[in-house]
Amino acid sequence: MMKSGQKRPNYFGFGQKNYAKRLKGYSNRGYVSNRRTLTRRYRGVNTSNKRYFMCKSLKDEVFCAVAGVRNGMIYSDYFTLPSLGQGVETRNTNRVKIWTVNLDGRFSVCHIGQPDHQMVEDPSQSVDIPNIEGNIGLFVVLDRMPVPSAIPTFGDVFGEVPNDVSSILDQHVRVDQLSRFKVLVRERRYVNESLHGSTINLKRYVKLSGRNRVVTTFKDMGTNTSGRYGNIRDNALVIYAVWESNVPSLMRFSINSRTVYFH
Repeated sequence: MMKSGQKRPNYFGFGQKNYAKRLKGYSNRGYVSNRRTLTRRYRGVNTSNKRYFMCKSLKDEVFCAVAGVRNGMIYSDYFTLPSLGQGVETRNTNRVKIWTVNLDGRFSVCHIGQPDHQMVEDPSQSVDIPNIEGNIGLFVVLDRMPVPSAIPTFGDVFGEVPNDVSSILDQHVRVDQLSRFKVLVRERRYVNESLHGSTINLKRYVKLSGRNRVVTTFKDMGTNTSGRYGNIRDNALVIYAVWESNVPSLMRFSINSRTVYFH
């Protein structure tokens, strides 16, 4: 029996301040050992500032160079993202989260100014046709701060080739443009017509998650609610195709792209 003024002994081995407490408005389940856990009433409720994109959609596009790209020339274009609206390949808000980009293309090379054998006056006259040899380059670049006036050129991103020995396919992003551009895809294929033929298939799959997470925001000013490059405020995607060869030739290609995004 305890005497008057004597403190009650602690049989639990820890201070009474760390024992189970009950605060006003919450049950004993919500607070155990000074550690707050949500009660049944607040389970499943998002209490963080992270934004969730609930709808998933697809956006298909075809990049094609029917006229061809000469050796030493560069093809450039941008990914058309979904426009604001209701339906397929659209978005509900002014931002989308790009999840994956799937590229499936075919490249072919041919000579420039090759004479037609049927038009040769002397059939016995042989025509010396050089072998086509070179490198095909495909780049997908993230433009974090797009400028509506024009699409950035290949030189704006990678700079000029320092000498005749270097290849434009090996260039790094310019030091003064590292905060704006990031290379997501850098694909290089060697072409030798006599060994591999004149046609090459290329497939590439890119998943943008984690540290590579891409959220594109749009301006949507007035009636301009499209997904074109000029309406993008942050994070646009640009594609470059390069044909590097010493033989006068053309490169033709067709690339089917499928972009999976959340909005």
